[in-house]
Amino acid sequence: MATFQEFEEDLAANKPQARRLCERTCYRLGVLVATVANLAMPSRVLISGESSFIAKKNRESIRKGIDAFRHSQAAPVEFTIPNFTWRLWSDSAAARAIAAFIS
Repeated sequence: MATFQEFEEDLAANKPQARRLCERTCYRLGVLVATVANLAMPSRVLISGESSFIAKKNRESIRKGIDAFRHSQAAPVEFTIPNFTWRLWSDSAAARAIAAFIS
């Protein structure tokens, strides 16, 4: 069993098993995006988080997952993977807490 850090290192070293796992993970992420988009009908989806760097390594597999499961009559859904920083995450959480407190 490998740790997440070992997976990250193997992915950076372009090891075949890590590449395959990345492809499968990104495809499944695309399936999830398509499933949610079929219900919510957004025009754009943001993919972010501490492990979003994995999604950046294989956008093509995400697109394949979306295309395979997106309703045929629905408009295409775009996705963006912004650069993740803990600062951005903490600012967002703090802003929500402040807004809830003030309201």
